[in-house]
Amino acid sequence: MDPQLWILTSVVLAAALLVVTLYLVLRVFRPLRAIAEAARRFSRGELTYRLELDAPPQLRAVADALNGMARQVDETITRISSQRNEVEAVFGSMVEGVVVVDRQRVINSLNSAAAVLFGRTPAEVKREAHRGKSVIEFLRNTDVDSFAGQVLEEQTALERTVTLYRKAPVYVQIHGTVLRDEQGECAGALLVLNDITRLKRLENMRRDFVANVSHELRTPITSIMGFVETLLEDDPGDEETRQRFLGIAHGHAQRLNLIIEDLLSLSRLESWEGELPREDCALEQIVSRTIGSCEAAAQRRGIAIRDSYVGATRVSVNENLLEQALVNLVNNAVKYSNQDSVVEIVCRNDGQELQISVRDQGPGIPPADQLRVFERFYRVDRARSRAMGGTGLGLAIVKHIALAHNGEVSVTSMEGQGSVFTLCIPSPLS
Repeated sequence: MDPQLWILTSVVLAAALLVVTLYLVLRVFRPLRAIAEAARRFSRGELTYRLELDAPPQLRAVADALNGMARQVDETITRISSQRNEVEAVFGSMVEGVVVVDRQRVINSLNSAAAVLFGRTPAEVKREAHRGKSVIEFLRNTDVDSFAGQVLEEQTALERTVTLYRKAPVYVQIHGTVLRDEQGECAGALLVLNDITRLKRLENMRRDFVANVSHELRTPITSIMGFVETLLEDDPGDEETRQRFLGIAHGHAQRLNLIIEDLLSLSRLESWEGELPREDCALEQIVSRTIGSCEAAAQRRGIAIRDSYVGATRVSVNENLLEQALVNLVNNAVKYSNQDSVVEIVCRNDGQELQISVRDQGPGIPPADQLRVFERFYRVDRARSRAMGGTGLGLAIVKHIALAHNGEVSVTSMEGQGSVFTLCIPSPLS
């Protein structure tokens, strides 16, 4: 073969091979570059991106696999995010405080209720200020820290009540449970905290109430039994002495009856459910009947009862209950006012709220006692109250009547200058 022809043929063949090779390289390299770019975008979280290739079947299969993987990962992340949001919503809206700690008592998570219990802010929870901090470091409570340590050490469910000392003590009941990993090993502890302060106070109130009732009932019952036994076993022979004994026993029986009636009134008020029935009535008539009920006792002590009105006197109240509350307040004012003084009943109605104030000119109430005078059986001067025939329940009844009207009762007083009890009832008729 002619050498020149052979060289030309070789060059043509080489050029053709180069073109074919270049075509094949480009046919494969471009899709591979597109696949690499798609992988980078998926790694950055762009899972909605889809790879479309004009390439050989094998590379299209790879592209389809990548698209399918991205779709599945996107769906999984969406599902996990939704579940996490639901858990966080439940976690954050729980009334109970929840704290999760690891084996070293380092806080993994806690909710807003737990943070507030220990004087931390919900904002600190939101920015995860507790992350990496121990129980003692973030919650600053040695009792909770030692309890978490006990749960982790004993690896069993435990329960304890701790007291948080604030302006008023806060009682917290803690339930501790061990958290375990997939191998069953201890991974940490879950602490659930319940604020039981209200229950503690109710328990204390119930205990005090039982003790007070027992004490208040025991005195008249003991006196009645003593005088009746004396009359049965030892006839005094003297009719005047017999009558005196019977009179004393009768007086104690009346006191016992008053206590029972007041207790029943309180029970009815506390068990009331639903809206209190009200009627349109004249305030002057209620006050007039109140003055009539208390006038005899007031006259015996030379006390004048005066009433005055500002604003409309047509009101929407439960007439019987309001009269009962006013009788209790005016009776107290008459009992504790100085002789030859004045008890004032001042009624104000601005169309939004009815205020009835009862002012006396008595010895006044010490500041420490003013917050407690509406408690059952609480007396500022116990000896004087009993001597005047009080049951210790009158102001408690007034408070519950106010609450039944969605209102309130308050007292302002200065020692030596008398007291003012104010009953406030919202939304009377104008």
